[in-house]
Amino acid sequence: MKKLLTFLFFSLPYFATCQEVIECGSGEDVAQLTITSASKNAIAQMQNPEPLVFNIYFHLVKGDNGNWIPSPSDPNCCFNTNEPSIMQAVAFLNISYNPYNIYFKFLGWDEIHSDNYTALGTEYQALDNEYGRPDAIDVYVVDHFTNFGSFPPGAYVPSNPAYSTSIFFQHYGFSDAHYTNTTMLHEVGHVLNLKHVFENYNNANAERVTRDTNNPVYNADTHGDLVEDTPAQPKNPYATGNVDCAEPFDMTATNYYNEPYEDIIAGNFMSYTVNCNRHLSEGQIARIRESVQSNPDHYGPLMNTLASLYQPWEVTPIAGDHIVSVEEIPENTAMLKVCRNLLLRHRFQTGFNYQFPDCSWPDTIASTPYVIPVVKMETFDFPVIIQQISNEATEIVKVNCTRGVICAEEPIVGGVLISTQVLGSMNITVEELTKIQASDPSLFETLMSEYYYILKKMTETGVVKERYFYKP
Repeated sequence: MKKLLTFLFFSLPYFATCQEVIECGSGEDVAQLTITSASKNAIAQMQNPEPLVFNIYFHLVKGDNGNWIPSPSDPNCCFNTNEPSIMQAVAFLNISYNPYNIYFKFLGWDEIHSDNYTALGTEYQALDNEYGRPDAIDVYVVDHFTNFGSFPPGAYVPSNPAYSTSIFFQHYGFSDAHYTNTTMLHEVGHVLNLKHVFENYNNANAERVTRDTNNPVYNADTHGDLVEDTPAQPKNPYATGNVDCAEPFDMTATNYYNEPYEDIIAGNFMSYTVNCNRHLSEGQIARIRESVQSNPDHYGPLMNTLASLYQPWEVTPIAGDHIVSVEEIPENTAMLKVCRNLLLRHRFQTGFNYQFPDCSWPDTIASTPYVIPVVKMETFDFPVIIQQISNEATEIVKVNCTRGVICAEEPIVGGVLISTQVLGSMNITVEELTKIQASDPSLFETLMSEYYYILKKMTETGVVKERYFYKP
């Protein structure tokens, strides 16, 4: 049994008491694409690069009943993975990658209800084949990984190149914003063809410490993470074993060849220590760009334009304040059909400082990166500014709702019945009607004959429908 609920209209180490340790799945080495290394020459060629915009989409994978399974370690833990936690992750992702001219366009999220995938073992590809979007980086939040246990590792990028554009999270970790944010930076880096900065640190493929290209043992361009300007380093460089930036590095640590490490910089996205100084190196950025340029079939379908960031990720028809018509419903006397002017609610993604210079309150005028901007009162095209890109309004949101109406059935909550035998007479009777009386389909039959009536029916929103009639 499976159900898919789509919402068109998602923070990082595990708990706050943990020390921001990012743990990937054991098989998450990124697929080897055409590019093999990011050289110093490549870095020099990456001056003033074109912006890269990647689509991203989220899937919350729950059971058939639409619920998460309680954590074995804490049954009361972590059930708040929802749209706000998704949008927080999108915000942090953009805030962190935007300085490198890399952006992420949020396309939306859905819920998948299927017991087949709540406890994810080897079903990664089956899940992605069934629900993945070919035009986006897919992020799946599943109940837990059976092959890694219920605790971290909390995220996984499969190494199979057929589906290495997808990321898998355990919801136990994803519901913790701090953990999700830093882990998202790391796993997206893998999708963009970056390796761990400590890659192969403990085997014969280890990166040598020297950065002197004339040294006979220099191998930074062919070993380790294949990026020359990231220093060789261990999985955890801290002397205490913690990952707190206030802790000292272990100055006695050596690589596979017993060479002492040098010049380690904390906070690289592709390390397991991202507590502070979060960054990518120039070589890593060059590797991303070379990978995208060299593998258009792989990355091309995931990419979008800078202009797409100015457009809302969700546009929903909503009713305005002007009532166009009110009609009784013969087959349902407990409801009134109320038609109002049509408006469109535009919701923009997180991660940017948006400004809407031609809009006015109650619409959003400006927003910060962690706030979802909403514009819903505009009936004409309006310009948008994204401060991270330009201080000028370079894109317009098209609005086409001015002549439309939107109708809904509203329940009747009461009414008034006014009656008189003679038109114009001051001798009138006013009777308050309850919800049951105003909705009674046999009301007309119970009225006295040879009287004039005014019947007013009121809905819960205050809309009134008046009807004038004479009962012979």
